[in-house]
Amino acid sequence: MEHASCRDRYASAVRAVDLTPRPRSSLAPVDVLGAAGMAAQRQPLGMLLQRLRAESTPAARWVATEALAERLAQAVRKRVLRRDGQDSRVIAAQALDWWLDPTCLTCGGVKFKARDARLTTKPCWACAGSGCRALESAAPAAAAWVVDTITQQVGMSEAAHRRVLG
Repeated sequence: MEHASCRDRYASAVRAVDLTPRPRSSLAPVDVLGAAGMAAQRQPLGMLLQRLRAESTPAARWVATEALAERLAQAVRKRVLRRDGQDSRVIAAQALDWWLDPTCLTCGGVKFKARDARLTTKPCWACAGSGCRALESAAPAAAAWVVDTITQQVGMSEAAHRRVLG
C-alpha cells in the first residue's frame, strides 16, 4: 500500500478495524486519519465529500447537500448562474448523487453494448460510449456547476491531505 494514492489510503483507513502500523508501511491508518483531520481544518467541505465517497451515511449526505445548496444559493444571489426556479437543495442532491455514482446503468460503465453476456464493439446507446450516465436535472447548468464545485473542493482537500502526510 506504499504507492497507493491519498484517496485510496483514506478510504482504507476509514474502514480499518485495526489502527496499528503494518510492517513495510510508513503510514498507519491512524496517521492517515489524523492527517485528514488536519486537512479538514482548511478544507472542511472537501474532506466531508471525501469521507462521503469512502463511506456514505445519510447524515453526511444531508450535511454535504446542505453545504452545496448554500454555495449554489450564494452563486445565484451573486448572479453567477441561474437555477431556473428550482430548489437549490434538489439540484445539489441530484449533482451529489451523480458525483457519487456516475456509472451508466445500461452498460454498467463498460462503454459497450452487451449481447448474450458478451460485449460487442458497438458503443452503448445510453451513454454514447462514455461509461457515465447523463447528469439529469431540471437546471442542468446549475447541476454542472455543483459538480464542478465538488470536484474543486475534493481536489483542494486531497492536496491539503497530501501536504500533511508529507
